[in-house]
Amino acid sequence: MKNTQVFNISLNNMEAAFEKMRHEAGWDTNEKMYWGYYFLDHDNQKLERFAKTMQKEDYQIIEIRSTVNDNLYILHAEKHMEHSSQTLFEECHKLAKLANENNIEIFDGWDVANIDQSKGLVE
Repeated sequence: MKNTQVFNISLNNMEAAFEKMRHEAGWDTNEKMYWGYYFLDHDNQKLERFAKTMQKEDYQIIEIRSTVNDNLYILHAEKHMEHSSQTLFEECHKLAKLANENNIEIFDGWDVANIDQSKGLVE
């Protein structure tokens, strides 16, 4: 059993991302937003089980799909909440630990949107 490969969880990088959200995108980072997290594995069934674990932690599963070139499957989970750079840093460490406990190969990172990605842009 190998440890989960995790992107570089850096508080400095997260602080820089929050600055970009505020100043370049013009987002109010004190509001609730949709925070997405990405996990990859060669075993789709393992990701399906991990998705159920994440749902118990109040994450919404957006999709599980195969990647194009490398025989991996990707799980995209999301949570609508407020974050600061510090709480995102802590959340990513928590998710890395959870992924490792569930033998997920890769925790690939996070993204954020101020719209619900599970719904279309048009209601």
